[in-house]
Amino acid sequence: MNSEVALCAWEGPQYLLFSEGVPAFVYYSHIPVFVVALFLAIFILVRSRKELPARILVFTIIPFALWVLFDQIFWASNRSDVIMFVWSAIILVEPLIHGGIFYLQYVLVRGQDLPFSYKLAIGALFLPLIVFVPTAYTLSAFDIGTCLAVESFFGLYYSYAVELILILAICVTGIRGYIQAPSQARRLEITYLTIGILAFLLLFTAGNLLGSFTSNWQVGQLGLLGMPIFIAMLAYIIVRFKTFQIQVIGAQALVVSVWFLLLASLFVRTEGNIRIINFATFILFTLLGYQLMQSVRREVSQRKQIETLVVDLERANMRLRELDRMKSEFVSIASHQMRSPLTSIRGYAEAVLDGTFGTISEKIKEVNEHVRDSSYIMLKAVDDFLNISRIEQGKLDYSMATFDICSMLRDVVAEQEQIAKRRHLDLLLELPEDGVCNLYADATKVKQIFDNILDNAIKYTPDGKITVRFTRDTEAGVVRVAIADTGIGLTEDGKRNLFKKFNRAVNAKKLNTGGTGLGLYVAKQMISAHQGRIWAESGGEGRGSTFYVEFPLHK
Repeated sequence: MNSEVALCAWEGPQYLLFSEGVPAFVYYSHIPVFVVALFLAIFILVRSRKELPARILVFTIIPFALWVLFDQIFWASNRSDVIMFVWSAIILVEPLIHGGIFYLQYVLVRGQDLPFSYKLAIGALFLPLIVFVPTAYTLSAFDIGTCLAVESFFGLYYSYAVELILILAICVTGIRGYIQAPSQARRLEITYLTIGILAFLLLFTAGNLLGSFTSNWQVGQLGLLGMPIFIAMLAYIIVRFKTFQIQVIGAQALVVSVWFLLLASLFVRTEGNIRIINFATFILFTLLGYQLMQSVRREVSQRKQIETLVVDLERANMRLRELDRMKSEFVSIASHQMRSPLTSIRGYAEAVLDGTFGTISEKIKEVNEHVRDSSYIMLKAVDDFLNISRIEQGKLDYSMATFDICSMLRDVVAEQEQIAKRRHLDLLLELPEDGVCNLYADATKVKQIFDNILDNAIKYTPDGKITVRFTRDTEAGVVRVAIADTGIGLTEDGKRNLFKKFNRAVNAKKLNTGGTGLGLYVAKQMISAHQGRIWAESGGEGRGSTFYVEFPLHK
């Protein structure tokens, strides 16, 4: 290789790119594509750099942009050293485009990163290029007559062999992806992607092959028609695969690719070249136009389906709301109708046990106790269902007034005391010595809250005692009632789900098969309506529980 700089028979370029010896077609096919490629690379890198396909695409676009830049410099320069340098650089970066596109296709088709063994194999293919491109084994001389470099055996064959191997790998990946695709729609995506890639690479490689083996780089420029196809392929990847969530940019790139071809007719003077460009424009516009129309049809169809589904869903929601309202009304009416006879049954059972109707035998007394207790349980369940219905309808009214909560707690404990004794439990009540127990709340609802909690404690305490303790915390501005038992206790899972509707802990179901799982839920809703709170603490299963209820103090 001659170390002296030789000058070709035309003026040197301005800014390395512009020269009188460069055909107008070259400017059309290089500069706009270089600018668009850089714009796409920067935009995708900024918007989607964390996504693997985006990083691969940027890795592919940058060598492509460099190839375009070097080829434009090659056409414009009249210096042998510059031409030799950019020619060597083109031989090096050209296979990188093929490698990057194969990598991108593999990730999009397979949905996973390229295996390390594949990366190692590609690296092995590129290693000789890195080693021999700067040497005479790639470019052996410079022909001043044609102003072209003389390619050696390595420069002529090895780089193209690498490119053809990668094209073959793209074909295999596309075929395997098509066979293994789960649906027909996915097969079409893989087919269109693979055909678009192959159309670009084959046309791109064919132009360079023609230039290398015929030394007629005017004919070789036919391969540059692959550049708009490359832009269109990027648009297809973005729009069809929705890889980078920048569909608008993809659509713009699709339009620009056609615009480039139409613009060519303004710069090319010969009728033959104009026909070639018009034919390429016709083919590209037909393919892209068909895809665009199909995409629009699919989007319109999907939008109509969505609109229909929205209307159907709204109708279904209205129907569900109506059914829910009817259900709540039915439960409310049924609960009201059941409550009166249950109250009568319990009242008559209490009267019989009190001796209102005279002396009764032990057998009748035992039977009436079962009737009284069973009616009490049913009455509480009816009250719970009635309250749930009112809560869901937003019709649970609260009559707020100041009352003596200590007196109310005495009544609750007195009512439950006989039940506790029958279960051999001690029921204790601890009240403040100063006797100050005023609370501003709905007395009926507060009584029902403590009825539910105390009833729950009695059910799940096989033996021991239950303590009801009232305290006032003036600093925190609350009154607090703690109901502590020595019962079955709570697991961590039990505590998480304790106040949910229809929830009953596993150990509770084993001990007491009755119950609706609504008592604590109703209590929590009522407490929340009073701007209070309820929670439970336990040392674990078999170690008892303590339920805390707090109401705000109102001055």
